[in-house]
Amino acid sequence: VVYWFFFKPLAYLLKNLTLLKTALLMSFFFFLPWFMILIPVIANEPVDWYKNHSYLATDTFLDIGVIMLKFHPICYFHVFIVGML
Repeated sequence: VVYWFFFKPLAYLLKNLTLLKTALLMSFFFFLPWFMILIPVIANEPVDWYKNHSYLATDTFLDIGVIMLKFHPICYFHVFIVGML
């Protein structure tokens, strides 16, 4: 529901994209979730950093971060934009 507020402005921005720009933008958005794996690898941290999160736990910043990545609408905004392309 939050996304539909942005539909008209985004549609205006995306309406005149060429096929090449559309393909590049889609490639970028498809690659975006891989940052959750690449950033820990670059920082020499464990790739499964989210495994320390316990179900229904909100005690640490890690717990809040995992919940945000899984359920917050802003973390799925790229999916909405790809759907518009």
